[in-house]
Amino acid sequence: MLLITSLFISVSTFAQVEIGKVDWYGMYVADLVYYSDNSLTLSYRDCKYQHIEAFKSIDLDSTGLKILYKTMLHQLTGTEPIVLKLGDNLVSVNNFKRKKSIKITILNERTDITSFFVLRKKDIDKLFGRS
Repeated sequence: MLLITSLFISVSTFAQVEIGKVDWYGMYVADLVYYSDNSLTLSYRDCKYQHIEAFKSIDLDSTGLKILYKTMLHQLTGTEPIVLKLGDNLVSVNNFKRKKSIKITILNERTDITSFFVLRKKDIDKLFGRS
């Protein structure tokens, strides 16, 4: 009983701050949260399914966050997809819809499950708290 109580207390002491959140006409797309233990979580609605709402997330560190942000901005004008290794995930970023958006595809290497979501330029800045 004591172990369970102390585990609950230690987990609940991590404060979280939402860096940015993207919604399209009231529909959740993605958000980025910073935790007091210096970890970050990027959560998103998987667009692979049209009628099923599946929500996924990946964990990032500050270096991975900076690389992902710069890659997303670069791919608005890029031609070839760029693949990043972030933790247990391979993240592919490529332009989408005639360079007005980017498509982020995430492959979790442990589970071999692929998911994706799409962001517009203004969404990238909003997600990363820069607007």
